[in-house]
Amino acid sequence: MRIRKGIKTMAKIEPGMEAMLDMYFYETNSLLEQLDEILLRTEQANAFESDDIKEIFRIMHTIKGSSAMMGFENLSVLAHKAEDMFFVIRENPDIITDVSFVYDLVFQVSDSYKAQIEAIQNNVNGEYEQFNFDDLIEKLHNAKEKLSAAPFPLPRRQTQKLPQLLRLKQKRLLPLPRATEKQPYAFSSRKAARWKICARSC
Repeated sequence: MRIRKGIKTMAKIEPGMEAMLDMYFYETNSLLEQLDEILLRTEQANAFESDDIKEIFRIMHTIKGSSAMMGFENLSVLAHKAEDMFFVIRENPDIITDVSFVYDLVFQVSDSYKAQIEAIQNNVNGEYEQFNFDDLIEKLHNAKEKLSAAPFPLPRRQTQKLPQLLRLKQKRLLPLPRATEKQPYAFSSRKAARWKICARSC
């Protein structure tokens, strides 16, 4: 069923999926618990560690797939947008300059998922209210675009090696000494040097 902005939408659990609901609820709620633990740790540290970023990406990827399989389109799209944002972050964690901004977005995703899952669990004859996540999806999309457009700073290791690399490059670009009368073939190849010896001996 298509999600329409500003209109309350009722959806129905797809036939044949009822038996899989318990497994879906268990897996998704377990992943959301892991996500909450990461968010709590992130808030206390005021930083996203590399392992946390990878784990959030994995959680969103898993929820996206399982929600799509169950026919929960709005949940699948929401997780997909969060996954897209963390794909950008995973490629370059240094682009996060505002930890609280990213934290708040992920917290909203987690809270939205819990509310929708509760509504599905409380379904009546397979029908439940399908929540509208358009505003949050737009926020995630804009955040991804903003992060993608951010300058990519050099990793610390490369920054430390940069002066050394520049000095090496300068050495390689030093002008070659000019040949003199005593050494007219100072920079000839080995073949040219052999030709010179052969020419003198002939």
